[in-house]
Amino acid sequence: MRSAIIVCDAAIHFGKRYSEEARRLSTQETDPKRKVELEEIAEICNHVPEYPARNFYEAVQFLWFIELITQLETNGVSISPGRFDQYLYPYFKKDIEEGRFTEDEILDVIECFWIKLAEMVILYDKITASFIANFSMGEHLNLGG
Repeated sequence: MRSAIIVCDAAIHFGKRYSEEARRLSTQETDPKRKVELEEIAEICNHVPEYPARNFYEAVQFLWFIELITQLETNGVSISPGRFDQYLYPYFKKDIEEGRFTEDEILDVIECFWIKLAEMVILYDKITASFIANFSMGEHLNLGG
């Protein structure tokens, strides 16, 4: 039980560090649009993963933190977001119905998430690479079933 609390506290601290960095970058930003984006990122990262996501954007950020933390801890073997459609759909539906985000804005968040997933690449030393050279890197998401 104590180990689970330690891991959760570490995940919260991880999110807070991203929040602090986004806030720091926002104070140096001269582009007003990017400054607002960085302030929004800081707010979101300050909220998740410590608290439940309040909208689609926060849900995806939470998912990214958990995916990244798991990849860093396990060396990225056999880790994937899985039933992406099932656990993000309620946030999508609610945000669309309430007019919080448009489908295009949600698509933009998904596309950014997809790019972040594509950044996950394990670098192997020469010896390891010689016997797993055909090991492909990629993420698996289930959509619609």
